[in-house]
Amino acid sequence: MKGSQPSRVLLDISPDNESESNLNGHRTPHSPNSLTPPEKAVAVLCLCFRSSHMSFCRKFYISDTHFLHDNVLQFSNRPFRSIEEHDEHLIQQWNLVVGQDDIVYHLGDFAFSLTDKAGKVRWIFSRLNGRKRLVIGNHDLRHGELHPTIAGLPWDTRPEGFIFTEDEGAKLVLAHYAQRSWQWERKGGYHFYGHAHGALPGIGRSRDVGVDMPDVRFTPSTFKELTEGMK
Repeated sequence: MKGSQPSRVLLDISPDNESESNLNGHRTPHSPNSLTPPEKAVAVLCLCFRSSHMSFCRKFYISDTHFLHDNVLQFSNRPFRSIEEHDEHLIQQWNLVVGQDDIVYHLGDFAFSLTDKAGKVRWIFSRLNGRKRLVIGNHDLRHGELHPTIAGLPWDTRPEGFIFTEDEGAKLVLAHYAQRSWQWERKGGYHFYGHAHGALPGIGRSRDVGVDMPDVRFTPSTFKELTEGMK
C-alpha cells in the first residue's frame, strides 16, 4: 500500500476533528474546509452526530495492544493466563469507555499474526467501538510497507507515521516512537508515544500511552486523564 508509508504525517487540527491535511496542505476529500459554509455545517452535523440521537465526540488514546501476540504476556509481564483472556479483557475495557461515535487514536502495534490470523485480526477490530485512527508502529509493517491486513481494516482515516492534533485546547503530536523534541514543544505542546512498553519515562510534556503503563490499565484514555499532573 504505497500511500500508507510511515514517513507520512497527518495534520488533524479542527475543533470537529474532521479537517485533515498532510504537510503539503492538501485536504482529504471529506474535509469540511473544502466545503462552503452551509455544506460545512451539514457535514459537521453528519460526522459528529451520526446516530438518531445527539452524541458528543470524544477522543481517546492507546498504544501497543498486541492482540493475538502470545509472547507479549511474558515480554511485558501482562497478568493474563492466555492471549485469549488478554484479548477479551482489552476488548471489554475498550468498549467500557469508548462509544460508537468517539475517536480512538491507536499509536501502533495493533496486533500480531497479521498473515496467519488475518481473519481474527479483522474480527477483533470489528468488535472495538469508535472511529479508529492508526499511527503506524513497527509491527504494523511488512518489508517497510503497511501490512495488507492492517491496510485493509476500515480505519476512520488513512494510517500515518505521525499525527498532529489538538485536544483540550492543546497541541499534540502522536507517534509510535518517543521523540526527544517535537512540534510545539516550547509552546506548551504535548507528545504521546508508544513502543516502549512502559520502560521509557517521558520528558517534559511527553509520555507513553501504551497499555503497559500502570495508569492506562489496558484501557483507552482521554487527554485529561493522561496529562493529569503534567506541567
